[in-house]
Amino acid sequence: MATRRTRIGESRWPAAAAVLLTGVLRITLPPQLRLDEAGPVLFVLLFGLVIATVLMDRGRIDRRGTWRRVLTVLPIALITIANGGSTVRLIYGILFVEPFTQQARTLLAAGGVIWLTNVIAFALWYWDLDRGGAAARALGSNAEPAFLFPEMLNPAHVRRGWRPTFVDYLHFSVNTAMAFSPTDVSAIKPGAKLMMMAEELISVVVGILVVARAVNILKLLAGYHRWQGEVLEQSACDDPGMDKIMVCVGSLPPYDQKESQAWPARSDGNGKQEPAKTGRDRPGRPHAAVPGLRRPAGSWITKYR
Repeated sequence: MATRRTRIGESRWPAAAAVLLTGVLRITLPPQLRLDEAGPVLFVLLFGLVIATVLMDRGRIDRRGTWRRVLTVLPIALITIANGGSTVRLIYGILFVEPFTQQARTLLAAGGVIWLTNVIAFALWYWDLDRGGAAARALGSNAEPAFLFPEMLNPAHVRRGWRPTFVDYLHFSVNTAMAFSPTDVSAIKPGAKLMMMAEELISVVVGILVVARAVNILKLLAGYHRWQGEVLEQSACDDPGMDKIMVCVGSLPPYDQKESQAWPARSDGNGKQEPAKTGRDRPGRPHAAVPGLRRPAGSWITKYR
């Protein structure tokens, strides 16, 4: 009686799910970081390529072929190109203070999406290039490994015939991006070392710039909420020359309502009461602009000594 051939390759689904996740994450990016493509276009393209590879492999990666190789590499290349372009745009936007980088939550979310997509992209490259790819490893490739996993050095603690799968490469990629250095897995080929260096550099540059910019925005916003301010003339709010040195807030009450609240009456130390003062009675100095605050029909706020 004929029996079904045992499938020896790893499952295609973990890598396929990672590819689809990058497409979903890209939809959440601000339009300025999506390289002008329509929101779900990349996701639809990746979805089609993933379905094609899954049907061709029937869920397991244990067959070689030119078209299988092309369908595996193509989505990884698309993800890398798209995310690389978004990374460049993000760095440019931070350095030149583009409007979309002036909202802390938007900036942190976009930076997180780009960082995570970068981790997945490098994990896919590690997984596909090591020893000729998943199919070659399943069929017993004699090529020298590019990465030395701890399971290779401790075969007594793993199952017989253990081979690294996509999850192992994903774990390695996350460690590389977070630690900026080798951890439990060592790169032993020059190409693998260069790829690790590229991932580390991208991760550290994106992380430092995004976090530094976001912290700066949040500090300014926190300082703004502690102010006891005074509302100035509407004409000052419309002065373009003051755009970068003052803060416009439209949610405060009009001047005549705020006037009696600015400086309440107080004793002068000799038993006499000083009348309440307003901002018109004492000089002030402008505070640095708080990025992200809107400028409706509001008024300028200054901080007083």
